Amino acid sequence: MSTFKTRLITGIFIVAVYAIMYFLGATAVTAFTTLMMLFAIVELRNAFRNIDVKINYVPIMVAVFLKATLSYVLKTFEPTSYLIPLEKVIFAVLVLTLFITYVFDLTEKRLLNFGMSLMTALYIVYIGTFFSNYTSENHHYFLVIFAITTGADVFAYLGGSLLGKKKLCPKVSPKKTVEGAVCGILGAIVLGLVPIHFIFPSVKIDFKLIVALFVLGVLAEIGDLFASGIKRATGIKDYGDLLPGHGGILDRFDSLLFVSFGLYIIFIEVGIL
Repeated sequence: MSTFKTRLITGIFIVAVYAIMYFLGATAVTAFTTLMMLFAIVELRNAFRNIDVKINYVPIMVAVFLKATLSYVLKTFEPTSYLIPLEKVIFAVLVLTLFITYVFDLTEKRLLNFGMSLMTALYIVYIGTFFSNYTSENHHYFLVIFAITTGADVFAYLGGSLLGKKKLCPKVSPKKTVEGAVCGILGAIVLGLVPIHFIFPSVKIDFKLIVALFVLGVLAEIGDLFASGIKRATGIKDYGDLLPGHGGILDRFDSLLFVSFGLYIIFIEVGIL
């Protein structure tokens, strides 16, 4: 089977899983995204092992699990005043744990071990929080995030294959082109408008919304490049082989983390939607 067919079949399977999780509701979406984050931590651990760097992945995985559990409790039962700040406490304790383990790490690469552990915590636990904490009121954003990242990924792939000439960041990702990135951003805007139109019918498609989707499209490209940069630095081709034709979880979900973070800031905090 050709690479394209394999990639297409896996892509259809991923879309089906997304759809099932979405229709099952907020709890299923949170459980699914949390599982993806746990897989991503393992993939990062394996990537850094390739250059003999050992991240302290156990407390990071525990923090992801605890934050997901807390999210479930808060949206299932009536929140109490002492439960709400616990999410920040979990992350603070995680960071403190990483500092403590650095003190007792006596290996030659202790600074690299600590730095990459802290980066993983920020990347997966902090930024990932915006990808995994959904309630019955806001789990519709999951569909918007999926549409934006899918648009960016598919259009960038097609644009780069058909039109790509000028390299975007050859030292980070040799195959990515400026033309592909532009097509990816356009794809993020176009596909992002589809769920917004159906989920938020009262929202007008205006300049402000297009600019917001443009920013999210750029973040999708940055998320992809960030994950590619780690692969380049650790000397791996893919993060794994769990998703045939796509690679590992981070090969497919790299853009989602950055887009989720940007969407929360722009759409929820700023209040565009």
